[in-house]
Amino acid sequence: MNTIPTVEEILPEQAQRHGAKHLFRKDFAAQCGKLRKEGDRLIVIMDANKHTMDGKLREMLEAEGVGLVEISHKYWGTKSPNTYINGTIPTDAGYS
Repeated sequence: MNTIPTVEEILPEQAQRHGAKHLFRKDFAAQCGKLRKEGDRLIVIMDANKHTMDGKLREMLEAEGVGLVEISHKYWGTKSPNTYINGTIPTDAGYS
């Protein structure tokens, strides 16, 4: 049976040092930055499992100069919604 290799299998040292999540975020942010520099327009919608307004992925996207802005928070009002039934923070996001 053929399987897709995991990040840990492809980059064992980096995955062990930084973690697979960090490597994904870093690569995703870099690819978004590259696409924006080439003139592409992006819309990113995600279930982040972390606070969408102050998470690591948002920081990395901003560091790449991607220029994406979280759009759903404009409709929250004064209190952000819990996007998980037992949650206390917004974990779903849309960036454009």
